[in-house]
Amino acid sequence: MQGAFTQVSQFDNPDYILLPSVPESNSLLFNYNWWFWDWWIPNLGSGLGWLYPGYQPLVSSSVSTGSLLIQMVNMKNVSATNQLEVDWVVIVNGALTGSQTSNTERAVAGINQAFIQSPYIQK
Repeated sequence: MQGAFTQVSQFDNPDYILLPSVPESNSLLFNYNWWFWDWWIPNLGSGLGWLYPGYQPLVSSSVSTGSLLIQMVNMKNVSATNQLEVDWVVIVNGALTGSQTSNTERAVAGINQAFIQSPYIQK
C-alpha cells in the first residue's frame, strides 16, 4: 500500500474503496489466519521462536451498537474466487450514541485519530 491517496469517482476504477457501516447490535468479531508465518516470543525469558501456520493467536474485536466501522477494501487484489482484501479497519466505538452534534464530533475525532495512528495512509 502506498503512502498517499487521491479521491476519485467510483467510476474511475479506484484502487481502494471505503465501506462505512454502523452495527445494529453489539458484535464480537474473530479473525484467525491459518496461513501465517511469523516470529513470536514464547515467554519473556527464552528469546524468539518460530510461529507455524495454524498456531498463531486468535484476534478478536468488540464493536458496540452505535459504533462507526470503516473498512478500506483493496479493489486491485481480488482473489480468483472474487474475495476482497480488507487492508485497513477503523472502529470508533460509541461514535453514534448521543445527540447529533456530539455524534458528529465523536465520529470526526475518531476518524482523525485513526489517521494519526496510521501514518502510512496520507492524503
